[in-house]
Amino acid sequence: MILMYKKDLLKNAFAHIEPSADFVSRTLDKLEAETEYGRIRRPWRLKSSCTLILCLGVLLVLPLAAVVPSLSGQRLPLSPAGYATELDGCPVPYESLRLPPDDGQDFSEEALASNYTLTDFALGNYTSGLSHAALAVKGTVTAIRFNDYAYDSIDAGLPASHYKHRLRHQERSVVYEVRVEKIFGARPEEAAVQPGDLLIAENRLLNMAAASLTDPAGRIQAGHQYILTVGKGCRHLISGWPSAYTFEGDYVAESPYFLTNSHTPPIQLTQDGGYLFFARTDAVRPAGWLDLLTDNTVRVVMPAETDPLYKEHMYLRAGPAFEDDFQRLVDQNFATQTK
Repeated sequence: MILMYKKDLLKNAFAHIEPSADFVSRTLDKLEAETEYGRIRRPWRLKSSCTLILCLGVLLVLPLAAVVPSLSGQRLPLSPAGYATELDGCPVPYESLRLPPDDGQDFSEEALASNYTLTDFALGNYTSGLSHAALAVKGTVTAIRFNDYAYDSIDAGLPASHYKHRLRHQERSVVYEVRVEKIFGARPEEAAVQPGDLLIAENRLLNMAAASLTDPAGRIQAGHQYILTVGKGCRHLISGWPSAYTFEGDYVAESPYFLTNSHTPPIQLTQDGGYLFFARTDAVRPAGWLDLLTDNTVRVVMPAETDPLYKEHMYLRAGPAFEDDFQRLVDQNFATQTK
């Protein structure tokens, strides 16, 4: 009778915290093993009471421990230092990342001007590309817009009556307005660019892949924060044409600056101190920020519609060491070019 009473009491005590069936079974077996002729020995009563108190204490503390996050993709509040993200080695769902809201822009029509697919690009280690960059910055994209250009090319070597004498050209470019927050590296001739400046980067759509504008998880968005590598070229859209040609019309771009590696997502910052970046580690076509992979890096499970080029190759790191590592790469490669 006493045993049955103790069993019922134990079940009722655990009902609200729902312990595992195995835990309850082992506890009841212990009760039966310590029972003689239906009466519980007094030494067990003291021992079982202590055990019960200890178990209840642990189970009551567990819900509190769950409040302290060990992130495997959950959204966390910002810490005072700004780095709340903690990683436990498990893949992280993209949807769980703490990112600013989608800017809601649809660039599918503009993407029709692209002449490339992502497989057209020769990929490689992005660290080596730093030696050709003019700037490496952290900033927030404040606006995205498009420019239209129209000009005529004229072959001076042909008579005016020839049907190929004049050829009409029309181009579109995407313009990213970036509020600079930090400069990791700048060539001497770019020293005028300072934190707080509005940097205008302009990429010709004919040199971009459509997914760079349409992929919901891969495209650059207004209101999001990025680490960007920026190149600098000639503002003339006609560069590379034979000298026999002359041009008329609007063929001078708004900005000489352009974003490098624009066919894959740039390094994006989460709102809780994480860094989302592209790194393709396979032996056939290694690419991306391979030198930023560490033991504390986890893979990000991207949405199903993500472009295959980088769907399986997006990673996440957390903490200020990421920017320290990126700074080291910039210092090494910018110094290489300036020697």
